[in-house]
Amino acid sequence: MKKIYVVLLLILMVTFTACLPIKDKEENINNEVNNEQNEVNENLKNNDDNSSEMKQSGSKRNEENNSNNDGTAETTDTDDVKIALEIVRKHAPEVKDSAFKFIPNSYNGNKDILVLAYDDSDTIIRYTDMFYVDLKNKEVKEEIQLSDYTIIEARMVEILGCDNPMLYLLVDNGINSQGLILYDLSDGRFNLKGSAIPSMPPAYTYLVDGNDDGIYEAIYEELMNLEVLYYSAFIEYQFEDNELFIENTVLDMGDYPETPLEVVKQYLNGLCLRNTYFEMIDEVVLLDERLDELVTEDALTPEMYLEYELLSNTSLEIEPKVVFEEIKNSEDSVTVVVSIKGEYYDSAGRKSDDINFSMTVIREDDKWKINGTTMNR
Repeated sequence: MKKIYVVLLLILMVTFTACLPIKDKEENINNEVNNEQNEVNENLKNNDDNSSEMKQSGSKRNEENNSNNDGTAETTDTDDVKIALEIVRKHAPEVKDSAFKFIPNSYNGNKDILVLAYDDSDTIIRYTDMFYVDLKNKEVKEEIQLSDYTIIEARMVEILGCDNPMLYLLVDNGINSQGLILYDLSDGRFNLKGSAIPSMPPAYTYLVDGNDDGIYEAIYEELMNLEVLYYSAFIEYQFEDNELFIENTVLDMGDYPETPLEVVKQYLNGLCLRNTYFEMIDEVVLLDERLDELVTEDALTPEMYLEYELLSNTSLEIEPKVVFEEIKNSEDSVTVVVSIKGEYYDSAGRKSDDINFSMTVIREDDKWKINGTTMNR
């Protein structure tokens, strides 16, 4: 019977705590810290480093983490959490009513903590500040304010080609487009080492651990948005000697076009992307092959380069845009006239009336191919 009374008493205490007035934010913050400390002890007892729990005032929410194969727990010593929180509150009193996430960083034997403050007033956690806390000297060594992105995930990771563990931030720009940011913290500062953040949706960026050894080999970025004129693009980034570089790039334009008009459209789109978005890339797999495939071997075809603004407007069907007209010459030959509708000046100073040319498309080996281009005066 005594056990029943004790259980009922505990339930009443939890219910009373959950009903505390929202205005008493300082007390809620202390509850947050105590809850996090309890979680720390429980996690350490169970040796479970694969998840960490984030709290909001009056409610609990879970943050989903990938397996912590980097050997760095997402929890830390209870006393360190207390000290770090006191240091942050003293350094930045304006964020004292925020909730917090703590990430340990023990590189080179330093016992430091990264503290991320977030706004818990919304259903989506929105981080506002990052603090690098030096526990030994009891100071904030650096602060970064976050405003452009919502951070979905934050943790320490190991990446092939990097000497030091990295702070990994998975970010979202709020329009179905996810990217990542990597910081080197080895000198006690937030040193940006690389980022891949698409500006338009849909787009996704993620780390890849192909052999499940806890060390990530690459960063993959997938795009299928207006940046690449709605084709399917894939970019692979890797690190070498602590520097981020592009290892592999692919642009898939889909099936080979079946009509002369689609041949011309695909060629102009591909040529534009090759000279803009992928200008600095030595080889773009599939795209380079397709551009060669769309023209005959003896084609007299100067690169009739149309700028990205025109082609993106054409995809969105807004002016100024590119318009096409087909003129049938024979069963195996079609002329496609390309012109501009709407007032427009390109980077070379050409206006709409100056951009007018024809592309001859012929049937060769059961495929339509561009065989020549002429300017229309």
